[in-house]
Amino acid sequence: MRITLLIVATIFAGCAHKVTLMDANVVSMKHRNLEKGQKTQKVGPVDAQFCPEQFKQSSGETMGLIDEAIKTAEQETGADFIRNVRIYKLGNCVGVEGEAFKIVQK
Repeated sequence: MRITLLIVATIFAGCAHKVTLMDANVVSMKHRNLEKGQKTQKVGPVDAQFCPEQFKQSSGETMGLIDEAIKTAEQETGADFIRNVRIYKLGNCVGVEGEAFKIVQK
């Protein structure tokens, strides 16, 4: 009985790991860079996920899961940029962790 529980626990634990896909200093789907004189202000932490089931696509279309995860994180936090980024895979989903920053007026 203990061996069966150990095997089942190992299987489920293996499915729950976050696998890092990439780390980045800064990402944004809204802006390429800051304009001269612009500053940013920290909004708070980011931990958002995008799962392909959330997206209805036409047959033959492809989507960038990392792009969608970043866009989801920006929408959930109101961020313009995300700094100290970790992009990870968790099951079928792609997630983004980091710090949300918003552009403040000059």
